Amino acid sequence: MNDGSEHGAAPVARLDALPPLEALLVRHLRLWCAGPEHQAEVWNALATALGPAAARPCLNALERLIGLMTRCGRRPLMRHGTECVCVGSDEAVFARFVATAAEGAREDAMLIASLMMRPDMLGCAVDLAGTLGVLAQRAVECGAGRRDAAEPVRGTVLH
Repeated sequence: MNDGSEHGAAPVARLDALPPLEALLVRHLRLWCAGPEHQAEVWNALATALGPAAARPCLNALERLIGLMTRCGRRPLMRHGTECVCVGSDEAVFARFVATAAEGAREDAMLIASLMMRPDMLGCAVDLAGTLGVLAQRAVECGAGRRDAAEPVRGTVLH
């Protein structure tokens, strides 16, 4: 039986073509889900850009949102490798969801989130996404995430 999860990994964009906030969110989603070593990279980037006091609530919102989406998702959230320049459809939807919530478009954010999550968890997810998005936008404005997304990758990364 096909649960549709492979569709969530279908490439729909390139990191270097996304708006800066959405590119940062995709990179942080990938790194956070890749384990503790990569989670430290997220913390370092946020703490450098925002300072430790402002980075903590951003990191907390990221961790809680990913946890909520993992527990209450319609299916597993698909991601590309940490160094992949492609953006999968789930990653693009995640980034657009957070950016929309940060803009204060709550109903639109709930509609986007409904593509990935159970309806009873949408309100909580939008609240977390709004917090994450506002703080991540500040991090972008302070220089977090500035790197050439198309730089050569080390090793082989498969979709």
